[in-house]
Amino acid sequence: MPQLNDQKTKPAIPVKINYYTASRMKVADFCLGFFGVLLVLVVLFSLPSLPWLGGSDMISIISIVVMLFCIVQAFRKGRKFIAIGIISIILIPILVLGSCLVF
Repeated sequence: MPQLNDQKTKPAIPVKINYYTASRMKVADFCLGFFGVLLVLVVLFSLPSLPWLGGSDMISIISIVVMLFCIVQAFRKGRKFIAIGIISIILIPILVLGSCLVF
């Protein structure tokens, strides 16, 4: 007769705990991603051109890299609405300007 193991074993598939317990947490994270990016971009582009940053071109590249890093980290930590807020602030101007240029 096999003996029962009293030790707790880990499940074969890790159970993902849902971070969001209420809808207001989703809205708060979306606003954090959306307005957080706006705030960072306003601060970065309001700085005078610093020679060690290489001017506004380097600031644009740095901001894109930081946004991509934040999107990846938000998805990894299970806070997907922050990433969705960042993606939406990137896509909205592209969609608006793209639709204005179509004749």
